[in-house]
Amino acid sequence: MLLLVIVVAALLIGGSVRTVDYGKVKNIARADGVTGQLRVALMEYQVSGPIDIEIISGVRTEEEQARLYAQGRSTPGEIVTYAAHAVDTAHGRGGAIDFAVLVGGVQTYGSDARHLYLQVAEWFEARGFVSGIRWTKEFPPDGDMGHINVSNWKALAMRLS
Repeated sequence: MLLLVIVVAALLIGGSVRTVDYGKVKNIARADGVTGQLRVALMEYQVSGPIDIEIISGVRTEEEQARLYAQGRSTPGEIVTYAAHAVDTAHGRGGAIDFAVLVGGVQTYGSDARHLYLQVAEWFEARGFVSGIRWTKEFPPDGDMGHINVSNWKALAMRLS
């Protein structure tokens, strides 16, 4: 508990905490640069989250956003974003993470895993975050299952990463 208090205090004053992969969140360093509110929630999730997850991405650069926007348009793959510029996304402003649910240490996706993603979503939603799993119109049939963002992301300044 004392370690959690120290980590939370460091994050609240703007520090960066590098952790080894322990607890419920793997590759937490990929979330470096996200807003303090989200970092604190991730540290809490390390201890009390219901399902093991792996962070896929946090803050997104303009180049990364352009690459994702091209997917399904000018490069192979499915469309995964409707925003052409990082500034127009919660990721570009440091207010979002993408994650994968881990089952037996392996990233698990698809409709068969929706119930697991829903447990993660509900944990974050209970703390005031928004979950992409609810966006079934924009991303049918299951929404953007592995996405969490702060509700006020449009008020955040653009993060330079």
